[in-house]
Amino acid sequence: MKKTLTLALLSLFFVTAYAQNPYFAVKEGQVLTMAEKNPKGKITGYSTLTITKMEGNSTNGTVNYQTMVMDDKKKPLMATPMELSIQIVDGVVKFDPSSFAKISEGMEISGDSFLLPANASVGDTFNDYVITIAIGPIKTTTTISELKVEAQENFSVSGKEYSCLVVSSVNSTRIMGMTNKGLQKTWYAKGVGIVKTESYDKNNKLVLTTELVEIN
Repeated sequence: MKKTLTLALLSLFFVTAYAQNPYFAVKEGQVLTMAEKNPKGKITGYSTLTITKMEGNSTNGTVNYQTMVMDDKKKPLMATPMELSIQIVDGVVKFDPSSFAKISEGMEISGDSFLLPANASVGDTFNDYVITIAIGPIKTTTTISELKVEAQENFSVSGKEYSCLVVSSVNSTRIMGMTNKGLQKTWYAKGVGIVKTESYDKNNKLVLTTELVEIN
């Protein structure tokens, strides 16, 4: 569960996009199911993202959603889903860092924003950003750097093709004086958000994959 929650934070935290065609789901009632896989392709867990309410419009509004983390049998690992939201202000979608503090009592989260323009294209680069998670005296700081749109690829979900931007980054996580560094690739589709992530260790060895497997 801890591994899945960490992945969810690092994959989804502070993603922003222009709301005219956002890289995030906005349709009320829509449910996205992600599968977590080990390097051999075996499913080790699932998570769902459910859009519960869209307030306002695509220029200025709020998207409320729930996230549930499950095991490989789709058994919930939490008593209730996490209630989260993103804000749309003047056409820009932006996650509120404080909303992620609801994941665990006593958790403090802060950091910068990652801007992903609707007109981004292959070759574009983006500014570094930092995420800090503090639980009591333990602080974890992750620096995401060398962000670049590597490619534009199609990704199929339930027989439907989605055109995606593939964004690569170098993620350096520091906790208790130790630093772990690795590469992450993330596939983004308009009107959906993240459809796939691949996480690699410092030796460029694949350690974890998440894929969107169902949209209802």
